[in-house]
Amino acid sequence: MAVAWFAPSAHADELRDALERAPGTVGDPVAVTAETALAVLTPEGLSVDGAMPYEIRTLVDGFETPIFHLDGRSALTWWGGAQGLDREPGVGRSNGVAQLDTTTTWPREWNAAALTLTTVDAQLAYNTPGRRVVARAWWPRLTAPANLERTDLWPHFDGQGAVYLVSSRHLVVCATLFAMVDHEAYDAAAAHPDHHVASNRSTTRATFEEIYRRGAWTEVFSQSVLTDDDRHDVGTVQHHHDSRVSLDSRNELVRALRAVAGLAKLAVKIGAEANITRHDLSISDARDPHEDIPTTGIVAPDDLSHRFDGTIWTTDLGAWTSATAQLASNVRATTGLRADAFGTDVAVQPRGELDVDVADHVSARLAAGAYRRAPEHADELEHTELHPERASRVAFGVGRWLARTSEGAFANAAVYYVDRTNLVEDDGTGKLANTGRGTTYGVHGTLGLYRDHWFALAALVLEHSDRQQSPTMRTRPFEYDQPVRLDLRVTRFLGAWQLGAHFSLREGLPYTRVAGAHYDSDRDVYLPDFATLYAERLPWQHQLDLRVDRSLGSHLRAYLDIANVYDHRAAIGWDYNFNFTERRAITAPEILPTVGLRGEL
Repeated sequence: MAVAWFAPSAHADELRDALERAPGTVGDPVAVTAETALAVLTPEGLSVDGAMPYEIRTLVDGFETPIFHLDGRSALTWWGGAQGLDREPGVGRSNGVAQLDTTTTWPREWNAAALTLTTVDAQLAYNTPGRRVVARAWWPRLTAPANLERTDLWPHFDGQGAVYLVSSRHLVVCATLFAMVDHEAYDAAAAHPDHHVASNRSTTRATFEEIYRRGAWTEVFSQSVLTDDDRHDVGTVQHHHDSRVSLDSRNELVRALRAVAGLAKLAVKIGAEANITRHDLSISDARDPHEDIPTTGIVAPDDLSHRFDGTIWTTDLGAWTSATAQLASNVRATTGLRADAFGTDVAVQPRGELDVDVADHVSARLAAGAYRRAPEHADELEHTELHPERASRVAFGVGRWLARTSEGAFANAAVYYVDRTNLVEDDGTGKLANTGRGTTYGVHGTLGLYRDHWFALAALVLEHSDRQQSPTMRTRPFEYDQPVRLDLRVTRFLGAWQLGAHFSLREGLPYTRVAGAHYDSDRDVYLPDFATLYAERLPWQHQLDLRVDRSLGSHLRAYLDIANVYDHRAAIGWDYNFNFTERRAITAPEILPTVGLRGEL
C-alpha cells in the first residue's frame, strides 16, 4: 500500500534532504527506497512481498530497464529522477507483481551545474530550462570470489539525459536516454586459466514521449529502444552471453468527465502496449539457478550441463481500460481490466481499489488484483511450453499524512496476502514446469515525526512467505523469506549542519545446509549432498550508519558517511573448500567511511 508520508510544504527541502542524504547509502536513491520500504536485499536485486527479484519490474520512464550494476548498486541518482516502489501496480502495468518506477524529473527553470567527488564515485550534473544530464563513474566495492587472489576492477559508468520541447500550447515532446557500463575481472596469480572470471555489461534505453492535452483529453504516446549486452566468462570453456534488443511502444488515452450517471470526477482510460525482444544467446555453462534447487555458489570448471546457441524472439502485447470516479465526497473507486498476450498465452487480469477519507488527513484503502508474469527469465526463454506465472493480491491499509506547511506525526499500516500459482519450478534435471505454488502474508507499518527541525522514521515488516514445488509436496520457506525487518532513522537539522543516523535489523535468510559430499571419479570433482531445502537460517543482520553534512557557503557542501559503524559482519552466505568438509562465512561489508564534496553553480 502506498500512502503519502507528507504533503509538499515549506519544510519540503528538509524532508527531502533527510532521505537524499540518508546514512549508509552514499547518494543511491534505490538503496533508500529499498530500506524505507523494507524490501529484501538479495544478490540479484530486490525481493518484495515474497516475490523473486526478477518479478519486480524496474522501470525507467515507463519502460522496463536493468538498473543494477554488477556490484548491486543502482545506476540512478537523486539528481536525475524520482523513484517510488509500488506494491500494487495500476491497471496499466503487467508482467510483474510490483514495480520500482523511476521518472526523469522535469528540468529546473534555470541553469544549474553540480560536481560531486567522493571516495567511491564522481558525478557531474547539468541543467538548463529544457535539458538535464547527469553522468557518474562508480568504483565498485566487491569481494573476490573464493580462491581468487587478484581483482582487476574498472569503474562502472552510468548516465541519464533528458531533453524537453514544448512545441505548442497542447503538445510536449520529451526524449530521454539511460546508459550504464560494467566491467569486472578476477584472477589468481600463478593459477590455472580455469580460475579466470570476467563479466562485462552495457545497457542503453532511449525513450521518446509525446504528451498531448486538449480540454478533457490527455494522450500519451511513448516509444523506446533497449539494448543490453551481458557477458560472463569463467575459465577457458564456460561462458554465458545474452545480447538483446527490445522495441517498445506504449500509448494511453484519458478522458476526464465531470459527472456521468451520478458519478463525479469520472476519468476513463484506455491503453495498449507492445514489446518485441530479440535474444541472441550463446551459453556453455552450468544450469541457471532456480529457487527450488540448492547451490553452494561453487561451480565446477568443467560443468557444461547448460548449452544453447541461437536466437529467441519474444512478443508481449497488452491492452487495458479503467475508470476512476468519486462515489461520494470522501470515497473514490478505481476498477479496470487488463489483457495480455504472451506469445500464445492470453491472460485476463481484473484489478480495483477503493479509497476512503476517514477523517482529516486520514484515509483507508482496499486494493485487489490479479497479475501475470511471462516466463522470460534466464533459461525459461528456451522452454516454449511454459505458461505465465499467476499472482493474486489483496491489501488493506490506513494512513495519516501531514497537511501542507504543518508539523507532527504521520503513519501508515497495511495487511496483505498474495497467492501464487503456476510458478515455474525445476525438477532437478533442468526440466521446467508450471507446478509451483506459494503464499505470502504480512503486515507493514511506518511511523514518522517531523517537528522543530527533527525528522524521525520507523518502519517494520512482519511477514511469512512459503513455496511448494507441487501441490503434493511439503510446504517450505521461500528462498528470500525474511520474517522480521526493522528500519529506524533520525535526522537533525542545525543551521549549516545536518546529522543523521540509521539502524537496520533483519532476520537471516534461509539456506540449505551441506550434509556431506561424494566423489565423481569421472570428472575428478567432489559434489555436495544437501540436507533439507532451506531448513536453516543465517544469523540476524544488524547495522548502524551515521552521516554528518556541513554546508560551506551557498554552493558547497561536504559530508562524512560511515556505514556499519560498529563493524558487525554477520554471515550472509558460505564458501566451501574443494571437498566440502570446511566452510567459511561470506560476511556483510566491513565498516566503510566515505568522504564527499559537492559544489553547485
